[in-house]
Parts: sequence; C-alpha cells; structure tokens
Amino acid sequence: MSKPRTLSSIIAGFFGRSEKAISEKLSSEEHAEFAADVTDIDQNIEAQATENTRLTAELETATAQITTLEASIAEKDTQIATLSAELSTATSERDTYKAHYEKAADKGDKDPDQDHNSRNKGAKSSYNDNAVNVWHKTHK
Repeated sequence: MSKPRTLSSIIAGFFGRSEKAISEKLSSEEHAEFAADVTDIDQNIEAQATENTRLTAELETATAQITTLEASIAEKDTQIATLSAELSTATSERDTYKAHYEKAADKGDKDPDQDHNSRNKGAKSSYNDNAVNVWHKTHK
C-alpha cells in the first residue's frame, strides 16, 4: 500500500532537489517561499479534513438523536390517543353521576327540610323490615 501523498509532496515533485533556480523568474528564495506556502496550504487542508470528520461524526450523532426523538414522538402520540379515549370514558361516567347528583339535589332544593326517610314516612326501609323479621323469628 502506498503512502498517501500530500499537496506539498506533489508540488515538490515537480521541482528538482537542487538549489538551482527552477526558472529564470523563480529564484531559490522564491522557491523556498513557495514551498512554505504549499506546506501551509497542506496543513490547512488537513485541518479542514479533520474538521470535516468531526462534523460528520456530529451529524451521525444528531441523526441518531433525531431518529430516537421521532420514535419518542410516535410513542407519545399513541399515549395521547389512549389518554384521550380514557378521558372521554371518564367524562361520560362523570356526566352520568353528575346527572344523578343534580336530580337528587333538585329534590333537596324542592323539599329542603326533608330527607329520604322523612319523605316516605309511612313506608319502612328495607333495613327496618329485616330487623322486624329477625325479631319475630327470635321471639316466637
């Protein structure tokens, strides 16, 4: 496997290793400055590649979090539907008992000085009937 080549090694390969001027317009000092610039660019490219790798990892992490949150949202939507159904059931039961309560309260408003026993003075309650029967059986 060959070693990965950097930009500076590729550019340096275009020029010989001698200290002679590369061309009439490029002196050894200019070549050294050019090589330093190429090395700086290469370092910037490597830094950018490192940053790209880090950002790719962050993107994968964020994508995983999004997937988890979407699943959580779907679960919460199911729970909302279930709780809404339970609320409807509880509301209808409450309405039934509320109607009974309001009916009884209505009677109480019409006859505020009476309770159930005083409204049915002539009739015995089931408890009283049972008590009388037990007394008769034990005292015969």
